[in-house]
This record gives sequence, C-alpha cells and structure tokens, in this order.
Amino acid sequence: MTAKEFADRLEAETYRGDDGLVGVYEFQPSDDDALWISERLFRRVTRVAEAYELHTLPMLGGSDPVTLGRPMLASMVDELEFLTDQLNDPLVHETAQVLTDFMTIRLRRPSWEGFVTVEGD
Repeated sequence: MTAKEFADRLEAETYRGDDGLVGVYEFQPSDDDALWISERLFRRVTRVAEAYELHTLPMLGGSDPVTLGRPMLASMVDELEFLTDQLNDPLVHETAQVLTDFMTIRLRRPSWEGFVTVEGD
C-alpha cells in the first residue's frame, strides 16, 4: 500500500453522499440554519480532540444529543481553533470553520443565553 491509496480521505467529495450525519441546531433539527455534517468527518474532529485530551469536543462523539450553553460553545470554538493550528487536514479545517461560524454567530449576541444541540444519526 502507498499513501496515495488514502488520498481520498482528504477530499470533500469522498464524504458528500454520507448517510450518517450529525445535526447541529439551536431549536430543532428542521431549523433553516441547522448544520448537517458528515458523521465520519465530525468523528474525525472529536476523536482527534479526544487524543489531545480536550474537554468539550470529545463529549460530542456519540449518538446521544448533547446540549451546549454559552460557556461550552466558547470552549468548543477554542478547541476547534487549537485543532486547526495543529493539523494539516483540509477537511478538519473546513469542518471546524463551519462549526466555528455557527457557534460564533450566537456567541456574538451579548444577550444570547440559548443552547445548541449536537446530535448524531
């Protein structure tokens, strides 16, 4: 085997048709701004976070819904930034950016005291 055989792991097209998805939403999965991320890519992020012994992201690796308030969202954004600084993986960077954008929109609202739910398939 050569490294070229695994090159598709760094191509977004490999994950486009995935049936397993992770939903990220504020109120309900049918929200217009809900995120739907490949479960395999999300798992890559959470497992690497677990390997680095981070706090928030590893809690999101299962199929049970996890609800996050402001402090945990802020922690998640910090952890995503840390991961992108450490890894040379374009799909981790892309996934982290999408998640960071979603969380940051809420965190920038000074009076926002809501919750975001992360739920696997």
